Amino acid sequence: MVLAAANNKRTVGCETARVASDPLPFDEAGLVSQVRVGDYADAIVYCEEALAAGAPPAFWRRQLAYCLFLDERGPVANQWERAPAVFDQLVRDEPGDPDLRFWRGYLLKVVLVGYDELGMNELRRALDLDPNHPYANLVLAAYEDPPQSIAFVQRTLSSQPNNYRALRFLAGRLAQAGRNHDAQEVLAIVLRDPPYIDIEAPVILRDYVNGVLTGAHWADQSRDEVTSELAAARPGDIAPR
Repeated sequence: MVLAAANNKRTVGCETARVASDPLPFDEAGLVSQVRVGDYADAIVYCEEALAAGAPPAFWRRQLAYCLFLDERGPVANQWERAPAVFDQLVRDEPGDPDLRFWRGYLLKVVLVGYDELGMNELRRALDLDPNHPYANLVLAAYEDPPQSIAFVQRTLSSQPNNYRALRFLAGRLAQAGRNHDAQEVLAIVLRDPPYIDIEAPVILRDYVNGVLTGAHWADQSRDEVTSELAAARPGDIAPR
């Protein structure tokens, strides 16, 4: 996660408070400046202050939902259980937004426990709204049988051809289907091409997206692992390019 020093703050006991006279430029740079590693407490407060001050509610409720989702302070302090309610409101306000549907579904299916059916429904709704949504396809691929999952992840790769996570997932599914040569061809792309980096993701989510969903932040590790996998394969299995 992004690590930056907090601005315009003073310590009060064990907590922090903003200096009343300091300017509060409610923008994405200001939001990111409140983030500690895995700790989004100050960023959450920043979003709530933006909303209280009359900043654009649709944008800042969305940022609040993202921060609640990203907060990793542990099962007692984290805000994951608040996040569904905020996402619920966002989806009610913008029911046709596939990204909101995806993140709500991802939160419910992947992060939280006990919401599997609701989470899957939301992920599928994201695909109904955008059949080529790269991350909805990628996540849903993990819950499909190999033949169907291959089609899902190929849709991810149609818009993100160097998504290392998708490439490695596809290689695994191809190998499961007995298509070892094709799997090795896919893995070779990881060594040949640079990783896809999603620069269009919301700023506050960008580190998460490129760490977890594209694998770009772990590119060197992925290449090392793929090199080992290919070295263990039978010689001559990869066709010359």
